[in-house]
Amino acid sequence: MLLYGDIIRKKLFELSAIEEQIIKVAGKVYDKTKQTTVAPSFNHPIINQLYKHDFSIEQTLITEILALSRPTLIQDLETLLKDCIYRYEFFKAELEENYEEDRYYMAHHALSFLAELKAIESLPTVFYFLEQGPDLISFWLGRFYGDGISDYLFNIIDDDLALLTDFMTQPDINTSAKLGVVNTGIIFGQKYPEKRKQLAEWYSTIMRFYIDNKADAAIFDEVIVDALIDGAGVTKVATIKEQVARLYELEMVNVDFVGTYEQFEKRMEEEDDEAIRKTYNDIYERYIKEYELIEETKNANLEEFFNDFGLSLNNDDDDEIYLPPYNNVYEEHRSPYAPDDEYDRYSHQTVKREGPKIGRNDPCSCGSGKKYKKCCLKK
Repeated sequence: MLLYGDIIRKKLFELSAIEEQIIKVAGKVYDKTKQTTVAPSFNHPIINQLYKHDFSIEQTLITEILALSRPTLIQDLETLLKDCIYRYEFFKAELEENYEEDRYYMAHHALSFLAELKAIESLPTVFYFLEQGPDLISFWLGRFYGDGISDYLFNIIDDDLALLTDFMTQPDINTSAKLGVVNTGIIFGQKYPEKRKQLAEWYSTIMRFYIDNKADAAIFDEVIVDALIDGAGVTKVATIKEQVARLYELEMVNVDFVGTYEQFEKRMEEEDDEAIRKTYNDIYERYIKEYELIEETKNANLEEFFNDFGLSLNNDDDDEIYLPPYNNVYEEHRSPYAPDDEYDRYSHQTVKREGPKIGRNDPCSCGSGKKYKKCCLKK
């Protein structure tokens, strides 16, 4: 029997046969020496409510939290984000034992409120979180890991791109974390078209850094270089062409993903695309839109997605395919069935059932008396 995630992974690799050849930076592993089971204490006890809610959190609760004293609120939000680091192993084990759909959104909540407060003073804590490596960050942020963190960062830094430079020039930072920073620049260009010269200077600085460190395996990353070229195209500033041309000359660019230099020049002349990267007007809109997106994702037709690429989900190797029950859009990195790669987010699909849905904690339908997750879920 093949797991459904295995089929998805196989099809996604058909979409890009060169995926394994892309040069990426794996990044650091989370600090295992600081793991604990002890819950933190907060200046404001109401922060404990953020352990109990997903994106359907009540707007009255959001308003009540935002009305708290800014200095102590920011301190609590940083404590909450650090708790996602220091109790990562605890929460991971808890989830495997007893999954609760409304939990494990704490990092989203901390980042959402810090973004709303434009808490520049919290950037060291946010970057500390992003340095923890892909396993920990993807556990907490799921599909937000990479592109999604750019909206958080954009609101935190306001309009000071220089605050992102030190993070971009650190070695051993995972690809997706730096990708989120690069895409913050794209949002900056969308929001502040009058400051695109400043954006071009920032992208040029980062490009020169990557050129100077081309031979350093802890820094050079094709995905980041390609993203920098995408960002450069947003600036529409001619002076940036020199650095982009240099990247192509040194063969640091994956032309299969971002095209040739001639195509880059053409993009520089084109009008801006609308909403290249998403951003929200305030925290209330963020929660509403993200909740709606989750509900939409639950009902996504994965077969249509692959049909758009001329592919089929039909399995040529085995007639029987296991489709694990869908629990939550963020469970891809938690399910014991999900493949351990970046395509986990495609490993679940809502399917039609002949009978009622069985929850992980419901009694198993086989009559054993055990919970479904402890019985037939893994069969």
